Amino acid sequence: MNSTETTGTGVGILILDGGGRILLMRRGERARTERGSWALPGGKVDSGETPEDAAVREAREEIGVDVAIERELARYDCTLPEESKRWLTIVFVARIQSGEPRIMEPEKCAEIGWFAPDALPSPIAQMTRPALERYLESN
Repeated sequence: MNSTETTGTGVGILILDGGGRILLMRRGERARTERGSWALPGGKVDSGETPEDAAVREAREEIGVDVAIERELARYDCTLPEESKRWLTIVFVARIQSGEPRIMEPEKCAEIGWFAPDALPSPIAQMTRPALERYLESN
C-alpha cells in the first residue's frame, strides 16, 4: 500500500472541564495502535457520518458522555508507525453536556484522567501530539 494514500478519516475530541483541564485516555494493551500512550478520545468516521457526528458518537462510546462541539481545532495527516495507512485527522474542542467520563471499552483504554495543559502525562500518542500542540499554541 502506498503510505501517501489516504485510507480513512479519523476524529479526536479535545474535551475541556470548567478549569481548563484536558481529558486524556491511556491506550490499553489491546488497543490497535500506540499502546500505553495517552490520547484524546476519538476514532474512525463511519461511512455516511459527518466528522462532528463521529466525534459525538465516539465520546459516548469511549467515555460515556454527551459532548457539545465548540469548534474545529485542527486537521492533519497522520501515519502511525504500526500501520502503513495515512489518516486525515480532524480534532474538535468540546465540552461535556451530560454524563461523567468513565472507561467504556476497558480492552482498549487502561485509564482516563484530567490534566492541566502544563502538566500533561507521557508519552503522548503520535496521533494526538499535533492537536495538543495547536491547542497550547492558541491558548
